[in-house]
Amino acid sequence: MLVIGIASLAWIRPSGSGDTLAGIIVSLDGRGAECAQAAAWGVYLHGTAGNRLSRGIGRIGFLARELLDQVPPIMAELEPA
Repeated sequence: MLVIGIASLAWIRPSGSGDTLAGIIVSLDGRGAECAQAAAWGVYLHGTAGNRLSRGIGRIGFLARELLDQVPPIMAELEPA
């Protein structure tokens, strides 16, 4: 399976952002997603969270841990109505 993230990664500069991605993926895996599915979802959530923060705060104006605050609202938007 090949998955390509389409989010712009110009914001990836914050130290620890890769650790945050790994944490998102492991959390999704722990919730029962298959490994490949957790990785794909994790990349999407991580990229979307970073893009939102970079639009609101600026590319270098946020910390990696702030990415996590964006994940629950993004997941809620993806839930079927």
